[in-house]
Amino acid sequence: IIASAKNLMNESDNMNAELFVKSIGALYTFPGTWDTWLDSIKSFLSNEVKIDTSQIKLADGSGVSRYTLTSSDHLISLLTWVYNSKHKNDFIYTLPGGGRPKSTLEKRLIDEGGKVRAKTGGLSGVQNLAGYIKSSKHGPVAFSILMNGYIGSSSKYRYVQNQIVKTIVYD
Repeated sequence: IIASAKNLMNESDNMNAELFVKSIGALYTFPGTWDTWLDSIKSFLSNEVKIDTSQIKLADGSGVSRYTLTSSDHLISLLTWVYNSKHKNDFIYTLPGGGRPKSTLEKRLIDEGGKVRAKTGGLSGVQNLAGYIKSSKHGPVAFSILMNGYIGSSSKYRYVQNQIVKTIVYD
């Protein structure tokens, strides 16, 4: 499962993400529906991670839907929970590092590669980056940068995200 998850996270295969959500949901309800599968994830976030899920809307497993809504605070809470869990090393292993070939960070944060493990997410007018930074000053830092509502190219938004990450790495 971990090898499959690594490929899923590195190459950002949305179909596999959808199947992953169905697999998680099947642990709790079988056969199920999208609603029960997504509800099982919200239950986990609420019961285990202690996130107030009343402000979260899940519409799919890959994050491609514009109807999936969350916040940076929610993502940082989840990342912090994972970091403090027995799943930490397996999860971090699945995240691409900066400059990793065939990953969504292949052309980003190349010099910071070993100090950044993160997942991108983007749609037209949306550019997101979340994960962990190894900072010599601050130790491990969970971060989430969500940008949306813009028109045009995402390159300047990726640049800003990269600069924020570099500021934390080299602070």
